[in-house]
Amino acid sequence: MKRLWLLSLIVISLTAPLHAKLTIEKADISAVLDENGYLIVTERYNVNFLTPHHGIYRNIPLYFYDYSTRQKRRIKIEGIYPKDCKGGEVPFHTKYARGYIYIYMGDPKRKITGRKCYELTYRVDGIIGEYNGYQILGYNFVGSGWDTYLNNVNISIMLPEKMKPQRLSCFWKRRTPCPYRDGGWFFDRIPPHTPVTIWVMWKHPHLPERIYRGGIGYLQMALGFTPVAIPVLWLLFLFAYWREKGKDPKLSRSEMVFYRPPTEITPLEAGVLIDFKLDAKDIAAALVNLAVKGYVKIVQLAKPFMFGFGGDYRIEVLKDISVKDKNINYDELVVVQKLFGTPEIPAGRSVKLSQLKKETEKIRSLYETLETVINERLKRAGYLSKGPQDYAWIKVASFAVVFTTIGLSIIISDRISATTGEELMIMGIPMPIIAYALAFTTAVLSPFIMRAMAKRTRKGAELVWKLRGFMEFVDKVEIKKLKELFPPEKYPVVFERYFPYAMALGVADKWARKFEPLLSEINYSSGWYMGSSRFRASSFATSFASSIKSSTGRGGIGGAGGGAGGGGGGGW
Repeated sequence: MKRLWLLSLIVISLTAPLHAKLTIEKADISAVLDENGYLIVTERYNVNFLTPHHGIYRNIPLYFYDYSTRQKRRIKIEGIYPKDCKGGEVPFHTKYARGYIYIYMGDPKRKITGRKCYELTYRVDGIIGEYNGYQILGYNFVGSGWDTYLNNVNISIMLPEKMKPQRLSCFWKRRTPCPYRDGGWFFDRIPPHTPVTIWVMWKHPHLPERIYRGGIGYLQMALGFTPVAIPVLWLLFLFAYWREKGKDPKLSRSEMVFYRPPTEITPLEAGVLIDFKLDAKDIAAALVNLAVKGYVKIVQLAKPFMFGFGGDYRIEVLKDISVKDKNINYDELVVVQKLFGTPEIPAGRSVKLSQLKKETEKIRSLYETLETVINERLKRAGYLSKGPQDYAWIKVASFAVVFTTIGLSIIISDRISATTGEELMIMGIPMPIIAYALAFTTAVLSPFIMRAMAKRTRKGAELVWKLRGFMEFVDKVEIKKLKELFPPEKYPVVFERYFPYAMALGVADKWARKFEPLLSEINYSSGWYMGSSRFRASSFATSFASSIKSSTGRGGIGGAGGGAGGGGGGGW
């Protein structure tokens, strides 16, 4: 067992270099803090390229945490001068992105393998801070961004001749003191993603503390606000358009209570007209209306366990349903034809709501057909001037705004970062994040805006006024008043006839509760429903909606560490 373990270790050690892309065989990093407060850093890397590369890169963050102000502060990297270790020129280019400067050393037109030595010199400005009366310098010389081991690393720093530091220390591996040797800090091997930070604290001499303010100009800032402004201006335009085109005619009438819903439209049409949305409760109301007429029977198979969820029902056909039967509304005919899959439905057929979860195309076709038919019928009847479908261009334009906003925010953010080294912030939040949030909001709001744009005619507004009056009656009426309005022999007729309307308007449970004591007085028994408990419209609609969501994915369809430095490096 011990021999097998040793053999595995040998195999791993021999094959590990084959998987590595490059190795840093030696790294010498030295820094000089001059009397003007600049830190001049020289980094030398002996690299062995095991696979073809253009060269190596170094990325350095342009921000650090200032303990005196407890804020992030900007530094400036300048005087960038790379060369090979023999003094020869090395092609290089820089890029700014997300608060970092990237320095790429090597020829982008050709790749090399084998050993190569790079020397990089740069100057850091604005690095001096203050803390408790002391001046302080903290610089991360290695950074946590390296994805390879750094071998034989030597780090040193030279201070002004007259400076007597009260503190000079180096930490790595979560505040572990660095190994010190011969005036510097030496490491046999530094693992990937391991920062090494040197701290210096002193009182005299007092070095210049320049605070670099950054390079985002007014023009760049104005350009940076463009992605944020686009969705905002689009929403403002839609609001102005709605005020001009989308408001219903005003009725100079006070609110009234209506004892009955206006029966010149079907329950399903009433549900769509009141909120411009075709949803599960509207379709369920059409089924209940068919049941009240005696064409189908609703059978409870499983009781809902919470908030109407988990229940199941079966729709049984009691009488032949035909397109020639004038007692069946067109929307009710569409519902049963789509649910059963045939234009003519003979008595004896049945379907479970739970079966609809597997009928994705059937349910999608039901919604698409009803959306078109109901809106056209309401227009022809003179109730609707513009439906949500007439504003489909809003959804298309909104998604165009989304893609434009996201694309511009990426392009402009990268451009500003590339030219200034800074990330544009708005109230401390990166500009792209705000732009993405506004774009996402625009996409989410588009179907609601389409419904808001839909406009009723004066005739339609009067009908909605009556529907709201019926809803107010259901909400406020007392049992005593119901007894005054309707004689006992009319209780079943009134309850059943207007129950589908109450269901489409979302007040069916209240309607049932108000009539329950009256119906119990005459021993009312429903012929269109069978179950272990009384029919609850909300549970039936919720179960129906649950089946719709499982099938189509929608239940309602409207018109729609302290210190500067750090970073890392690697091959490219």
